[in-house]
Amino acid sequence: HLVLTRTASDVRTLAGEAPDGIIMAEAGQQPYEAFLRLRGRVAEKRAPLLLIGTFEHGSTWYSDLWQAWQAPNNDAGQSFSVPTWSNLAIFPGGRQDPEILALEATYPPDVFQERFGAVPCPPATLVFKEFSHARHVKRCKFDPTQPVQLWIDPGYAGAYAVVVVQFSEQEPRDVFQIDEVYWTQRTAQEVILECKGREWWPSVHHGVIDVAGRQHPGMDSHVELWRRLGNIAIASQPVGIPDGILRHRTFLRDPGSGRSRLFHDPRCTGTIAEYGKYKYHDIKENRPVRELPIDADCHALKAIAYGLVANFGFVARRRRRRNRPAVVRSR
Repeated sequence: HLVLTRTASDVRTLAGEAPDGIIMAEAGQQPYEAFLRLRGRVAEKRAPLLLIGTFEHGSTWYSDLWQAWQAPNNDAGQSFSVPTWSNLAIFPGGRQDPEILALEATYPPDVFQERFGAVPCPPATLVFKEFSHARHVKRCKFDPTQPVQLWIDPGYAGAYAVVVVQFSEQEPRDVFQIDEVYWTQRTAQEVILECKGREWWPSVHHGVIDVAGRQHPGMDSHVELWRRLGNIAIASQPVGIPDGILRHRTFLRDPGSGRSRLFHDPRCTGTIAEYGKYKYHDIKENRPVRELPIDADCHALKAIAYGLVANFGFVARRRRRRNRPAVVRSR
Protein backbone atom coordinates (compact mmCIF):
# COMPACT_ATOMS: atom_id res chain seq x y z
CA HIS A 1 0.00 0.00 0.00
CA LEU A 2 1.16 3.52 -0.80
CA VAL A 3 0.38 6.38 1.60
CA LEU A 4 0.77 9.94 0.33
CA THR A 5 0.47 13.20 2.25
CA ARG A 6 -0.79 16.48 0.85
CA THR A 7 -1.19 19.99 2.23
CA ALA A 8 -4.47 21.91 1.90
CA SER A 9 -2.71 25.29 1.81
CA ASP A 10 -3.30 25.20 -1.95
CA VAL A 11 -6.34 23.07 -2.78
CA ARG A 12 -5.21 22.78 -6.39
CA THR A 13 -2.53 20.33 -5.27
CA LEU A 14 -5.19 17.93 -3.97
CA ALA A 15 -5.21 16.03 -7.26
CA GLY A 16 -3.87 12.81 -8.74
CA GLU A 17 -5.05 9.24 -9.10
CA ALA A 18 -8.31 8.19 -7.50
CA PRO A 19 -7.44 7.02 -3.97
CA ASP A 20 -8.78 4.04 -2.04
CA GLY A 21 -9.45 6.32 0.92
CA ILE A 22 -8.61 9.75 2.34
CA ILE A 23 -8.01 10.92 5.90
CA MET A 24 -8.51 14.66 6.38
CA ALA A 25 -6.46 15.35 9.53
CA GLU A 26 -7.40 18.40 11.62
CA ALA A 27 -10.26 19.01 9.24
CA GLY A 28 -11.57 22.00 11.18
CA GLN A 29 -8.36 23.91 10.45
CA GLN A 30 -8.78 23.52 6.69
CA PRO A 31 -10.99 25.49 4.26
CA TYR A 32 -14.36 24.20 3.11
CA GLU A 33 -13.07 24.16 -0.45
CA ALA A 34 -10.52 21.51 0.57
CA PHE A 35 -13.33 19.26 1.83
CA LEU A 36 -15.23 19.69 -1.43
CA ARG A 37 -12.13 18.86 -3.46
CA LEU A 38 -11.48 15.71 -1.43
CA ARG A 39 -15.14 14.72 -1.63
CA GLY A 40 -14.77 14.76 -5.39
CA ARG A 41 -11.55 12.73 -5.23
CA VAL A 42 -13.21 9.75 -3.52
CA ALA A 43 -16.21 9.72 -5.87
CA GLU A 44 -14.65 7.54 -8.59
CA LYS A 45 -14.02 4.55 -6.32
CA ARG A 46 -16.77 5.40 -3.81
CA ALA A 47 -13.91 5.43 -1.32
CA PRO A 48 -14.28 6.48 2.33
CA LEU A 49 -13.41 10.03 3.42
CA LEU A 50 -12.58 10.28 7.13
CA LEU A 51 -12.58 13.71 8.79
CA ILE A 52 -10.73 13.93 12.10
CA GLY A 53 -10.05 16.87 14.39
CA THR A 54 -11.23 19.01 17.26
CA PHE A 55 -13.96 21.65 17.09
CA GLU A 56 -12.08 24.20 19.16
CA HIS A 57 -10.98 27.14 16.98
CA GLY A 58 -12.16 25.19 13.96
CA SER A 59 -14.04 26.41 10.90
CA THR A 60 -17.82 26.57 11.11
CA TRP A 61 -18.28 24.23 8.14
CA TYR A 62 -16.76 21.38 10.17
CA SER A 63 -19.20 21.74 13.06
CA ASP A 64 -22.06 22.22 10.57
CA LEU A 65 -21.24 18.87 8.96
CA TRP A 66 -21.03 17.17 12.36
CA GLN A 67 -24.50 18.43 13.21
CA ALA A 68 -25.93 17.43 9.82
CA TRP A 69 -24.37 13.95 9.95
CA GLN A 70 -25.95 13.20 13.32
CA ALA A 71 -29.13 12.41 11.32
CA PRO A 72 -29.84 10.82 7.90
CA ASN A 73 -28.41 13.09 5.21
CA ASN A 74 -27.74 13.33 1.47
CA ASP A 75 -24.01 12.74 1.98
CA ALA A 76 -24.62 9.37 3.65
CA GLY A 77 -22.27 10.71 6.32
CA GLN A 78 -22.10 9.78 9.99
CA SER A 79 -20.52 11.74 12.81
CA PHE A 80 -19.16 10.58 16.15
CA SER A 81 -17.64 12.32 19.15
CA VAL A 82 -14.83 10.98 21.32
CA PRO A 83 -14.98 12.98 24.57
CA THR A 84 -11.99 13.33 26.85
CA TRP A 85 -13.51 11.05 29.50
CA SER A 86 -13.66 8.13 27.06
CA ASN A 87 -9.95 7.64 27.82
CA LEU A 88 -10.47 5.38 30.81
CA ALA A 89 -6.74 4.87 31.26
CA ILE A 90 -6.44 8.50 32.38
CA PHE A 91 -10.00 9.05 33.66
CA PRO A 92 -11.11 5.64 35.07
CA GLY A 93 -14.37 7.11 36.31
CA GLY A 94 -15.45 8.11 32.81
CA ARG A 95 -17.95 10.96 32.67
CA GLN A 96 -18.25 10.92 36.47
CA ASP A 97 -14.51 10.92 37.08
CA PRO A 98 -13.71 13.46 39.83
CA GLU A 99 -11.24 15.31 37.60
CA ILE A 100 -13.81 15.60 34.79
CA LEU A 101 -16.38 16.91 37.24
CA ALA A 102 -13.82 19.41 38.54
CA LEU A 103 -13.17 20.62 35.00
CA GLU A 104 -16.91 20.95 34.39
CA ALA A 105 -17.25 23.10 37.50
CA THR A 106 -14.37 25.32 36.34
CA TYR A 107 -15.22 25.96 32.68
CA PRO A 108 -18.24 27.73 31.18
CA PRO A 109 -20.73 25.10 29.94
CA ASP A 110 -20.23 25.77 26.22
CA VAL A 111 -16.43 25.77 26.48
CA PHE A 112 -16.49 22.55 28.52
CA GLN A 113 -18.75 20.81 26.01
CA GLU A 114 -16.57 21.80 23.07
CA ARG A 115 -13.13 21.29 24.64
CA PHE A 116 -13.79 18.13 26.62
CA GLY A 117 -17.15 16.79 25.41
CA ALA A 118 -16.36 17.06 21.67
CA VAL A 119 -19.67 18.77 21.00
CA PRO A 120 -19.55 21.87 18.78
CA CYS A 121 -20.90 25.00 20.42
CA PRO A 122 -21.05 28.15 18.27
CA PRO A 123 -19.66 31.11 20.23
CA ALA A 124 -22.39 33.23 21.80
CA THR A 125 -20.53 36.28 20.52
CA LEU A 126 -20.85 35.44 16.80
CA VAL A 127 -22.45 38.30 14.86
CA PHE A 128 -24.12 36.18 12.18
CA LYS A 129 -25.41 33.08 13.95
CA GLU A 130 -27.81 32.53 11.02
CA PHE A 131 -24.97 31.60 8.67
CA SER A 132 -24.64 27.93 7.79
CA HIS A 133 -22.47 26.22 5.21
CA ALA A 134 -25.31 23.86 4.40
CA ARG A 135 -27.68 26.71 3.53
CA HIS A 136 -25.46 29.50 2.27
CA VAL A 137 -22.49 27.88 0.49
CA LYS A 138 -23.08 26.37 -2.93
CA ARG A 139 -21.72 26.55 -6.45
CA CYS A 140 -22.51 29.98 -7.91
CA LYS A 141 -21.55 29.94 -11.57
CA PHE A 142 -20.81 33.11 -13.49
CA ASP A 143 -23.58 33.90 -16.01
CA PRO A 144 -22.10 35.99 -18.85
CA THR A 145 -25.59 37.10 -19.91
CA GLN A 146 -26.19 38.86 -16.58
CA PRO A 147 -24.51 42.00 -15.17
CA VAL A 148 -21.93 41.80 -12.40
CA GLN A 149 -21.57 44.11 -9.43
CA LEU A 150 -18.49 44.66 -7.27
CA TRP A 151 -19.02 45.32 -3.55
CA ILE A 152 -15.82 46.74 -2.11
CA ASP A 153 -14.28 47.35 1.29
CA PRO A 154 -10.82 48.85 0.72
CA GLY A 155 -7.97 48.09 3.07
CA TYR A 156 -4.31 47.16 3.23
CA ALA A 157 -3.04 45.64 6.47
CA GLY A 158 -6.34 43.85 7.10
CA ALA A 159 -7.70 42.99 3.66
CA TYR A 160 -8.85 44.66 0.47
CA ALA A 161 -12.10 42.81 -0.15
CA VAL A 162 -13.94 42.77 -3.47
CA VAL A 163 -17.15 40.72 -3.37
CA VAL A 164 -18.28 39.79 -6.88
CA VAL A 165 -22.04 39.25 -7.17
CA GLN A 166 -24.85 38.55 -9.58
CA PHE A 167 -28.61 38.49 -8.96
CA SER A 168 -31.38 36.07 -9.85
CA GLU A 169 -33.91 37.36 -12.37
CA GLN A 170 -37.05 36.35 -10.49
CA GLU A 171 -38.52 38.26 -7.56
CA PRO A 172 -37.57 38.42 -4.78
CA ARG A 173 -34.07 38.61 -6.20
CA ASP A 174 -31.48 36.33 -4.63
CA VAL A 175 -27.81 37.32 -4.41
CA PHE A 176 -25.00 35.03 -5.56
CA GLN A 177 -21.37 35.69 -4.75
CA ILE A 178 -19.61 34.15 -7.73
CA ASP A 179 -16.07 35.18 -6.81
CA GLU A 180 -13.91 37.34 -4.56
CA VAL A 181 -10.62 39.19 -4.61
CA TYR A 182 -9.49 39.09 -0.98
CA TRP A 183 -5.93 40.33 -0.64
CA THR A 184 -3.84 41.67 2.20
CA GLN A 185 -1.02 44.19 1.86
CA ARG A 186 -1.88 44.97 -1.73
CA THR A 187 -2.59 48.35 -3.26
CA ALA A 188 -5.84 49.32 -4.92
CA GLN A 189 -4.03 49.38 -8.26
CA GLU A 190 -2.95 45.74 -7.81
CA VAL A 191 -6.48 44.68 -6.82
CA ILE A 192 -8.02 46.44 -9.83
CA LEU A 193 -5.49 44.83 -12.17
CA GLU A 194 -6.38 41.40 -10.72
CA CYS A 195 -10.10 42.05 -11.21
CA LYS A 196 -9.54 43.06 -14.83
CA GLY A 197 -7.95 39.67 -15.46
CA ARG A 198 -10.94 37.63 -14.24
CA GLU A 199 -13.48 36.16 -16.67
CA TRP A 200 -16.39 38.18 -15.27
CA TRP A 201 -14.74 41.60 -15.71
CA PRO A 202 -16.38 42.41 -19.10
CA SER A 203 -19.78 42.02 -17.40
CA VAL A 204 -19.05 44.49 -14.56
CA HIS A 205 -21.49 47.41 -14.75
CA HIS A 206 -20.77 49.28 -11.55
CA GLY A 207 -19.77 48.86 -7.94
CA VAL A 208 -20.48 49.88 -4.36
CA ILE A 209 -17.79 50.91 -1.89
CA ASP A 210 -17.36 52.04 1.71
CA VAL A 211 -18.08 55.76 1.99
CA ALA A 212 -14.47 56.19 3.17
CA GLY A 213 -13.45 55.22 -0.36
CA ARG A 214 -14.20 58.80 -1.44
CA GLN A 215 -11.37 60.19 0.68
CA HIS A 216 -8.11 61.16 -1.05
CA PRO A 217 -5.40 62.16 1.42
CA GLY A 218 -2.88 63.59 -1.06
CA MET A 219 -3.66 60.95 -3.70
CA ASP A 220 -6.50 59.60 -5.81
CA SER A 221 -9.39 58.18 -3.81
CA HIS A 222 -10.41 54.56 -4.29
CA VAL A 223 -13.50 55.75 -6.18
CA GLU A 224 -11.30 57.76 -8.54
CA LEU A 225 -8.90 54.85 -9.02
CA TRP A 226 -11.68 52.45 -9.98
CA ARG A 227 -13.05 55.03 -12.40
CA ARG A 228 -9.66 55.83 -13.96
CA LEU A 229 -8.13 52.33 -14.06
CA GLY A 230 -11.28 50.24 -14.39
CA ASN A 231 -13.60 52.67 -16.17
CA ILE A 232 -16.49 51.79 -13.84
CA ALA A 233 -18.61 54.02 -11.62
CA ILE A 234 -18.51 53.31 -7.89
CA ALA A 235 -21.35 54.43 -5.62
CA SER A 236 -21.19 54.92 -1.86
CA GLN A 237 -23.39 56.02 1.01
CA PRO A 238 -23.12 55.98 4.80
CA VAL A 239 -24.21 52.64 6.29
CA GLY A 240 -24.12 52.32 10.07
CA ILE A 241 -22.77 49.04 11.45
CA PRO A 242 -26.06 47.99 13.14
CA ASP A 243 -28.05 48.84 9.99
CA GLY A 244 -25.64 46.88 7.80
CA ILE A 245 -25.80 43.84 10.08
CA LEU A 246 -29.59 43.94 10.16
CA ARG A 247 -29.90 44.09 6.37
CA HIS A 248 -27.35 41.28 6.02
CA ARG A 249 -29.35 39.08 8.37
CA THR A 250 -32.52 39.48 6.31
CA PHE A 251 -30.70 37.84 3.39
CA LEU A 252 -29.24 35.01 5.43
CA ARG A 253 -32.79 34.28 6.52
CA ASP A 254 -35.68 36.15 4.94
CA PRO A 255 -38.07 37.28 7.71
CA GLY A 256 -41.13 36.63 5.56
CA SER A 257 -40.35 33.27 3.98
CA GLY A 258 -37.57 31.95 6.23
CA ARG A 259 -35.51 31.04 3.16
CA SER A 260 -31.94 32.05 2.34
CA ARG A 261 -31.41 34.76 -0.26
CA LEU A 262 -27.61 35.13 -0.10
CA PHE A 263 -25.28 32.42 -1.37
CA HIS A 264 -21.49 32.13 -1.60
CA ASP A 265 -19.43 30.03 -3.97
CA PRO A 266 -17.13 27.72 -1.93
CA ARG A 267 -14.03 29.25 -3.51
CA CYS A 268 -14.85 32.55 -1.74
CA THR A 269 -12.85 31.35 1.25
CA GLY A 270 -11.99 34.82 2.59
CA THR A 271 -15.64 35.82 2.81
CA ILE A 272 -16.80 32.50 4.24
CA ALA A 273 -14.08 32.47 6.90
CA GLU A 274 -15.20 35.87 8.21
CA TYR A 275 -18.57 34.47 9.28
CA GLY A 276 -16.76 32.39 11.90
CA LYS A 277 -14.48 35.25 13.01
CA TYR A 278 -16.69 38.34 13.17
CA LYS A 279 -17.74 38.59 16.82
CA TYR A 280 -19.00 40.85 19.55
CA HIS A 281 -16.87 41.49 22.60
CA ASP A 282 -17.04 38.89 25.35
CA ILE A 283 -19.86 39.61 27.76
CA LYS A 284 -18.47 41.01 31.00
CA GLU A 285 -20.09 42.48 34.05
CA ASN A 286 -18.97 46.08 33.48
CA ARG A 287 -19.35 46.10 29.68
CA PRO A 288 -22.49 47.34 27.88
CA VAL A 289 -24.56 44.53 26.35
CA ARG A 290 -25.27 46.38 23.09
CA GLU A 291 -21.70 47.15 22.15
CA LEU A 292 -20.62 47.21 18.50
CA PRO A 293 -18.81 44.12 17.20
CA ILE A 294 -15.02 43.96 17.16
CA ASP A 295 -13.88 45.89 14.10
CA ALA A 296 -11.74 43.13 12.64
CA ASP A 297 -12.21 40.12 10.36
CA CYS A 298 -15.22 41.73 8.69
CA HIS A 299 -13.93 43.28 5.44
CA ALA A 300 -16.00 41.21 3.01
CA LEU A 301 -19.00 41.23 5.37
CA LYS A 302 -18.90 45.04 5.44
CA ALA A 303 -18.75 45.10 1.65
CA ILE A 304 -21.84 42.86 1.55
CA ALA A 305 -23.67 45.28 3.85
CA TYR A 306 -22.86 48.23 1.55
CA GLY A 307 -24.04 46.30 -1.49
CA LEU A 308 -27.27 45.03 0.03
CA VAL A 309 -28.25 48.48 1.28
CA ALA A 310 -27.40 50.09 -2.08
CA ASN A 311 -29.57 47.60 -3.99
CA PHE A 312 -32.37 46.85 -1.56
CA GLY A 313 -32.40 49.76 0.87
CA PHE A 314 -32.38 49.74 4.64
CA VAL A 315 -34.65 47.54 6.73
CA ALA A 316 -37.53 49.59 8.12
CA ARG A 317 -37.45 49.50 11.88
CA ARG A 318 -40.76 49.27 13.66
CA ARG A 319 -41.25 51.89 16.30
CA ARG A 320 -42.89 50.84 19.51
CA ARG A 321 -46.18 52.58 20.10
CA ARG A 322 -46.32 54.13 23.48
CA ASN A 323 -49.53 53.84 25.39
CA ARG A 324 -50.68 57.40 25.87
CA PRO A 325 -53.20 58.23 28.57
CA ALA A 326 -56.66 59.05 27.30
CA VAL A 327 -57.48 62.72 27.18
CA VAL A 328 -61.00 63.64 28.24
CA ARG A 329 -62.13 66.96 26.89
CA SER A 330 -64.88 68.80 28.71
CA ARG A 331 -67.20 71.22 26.98
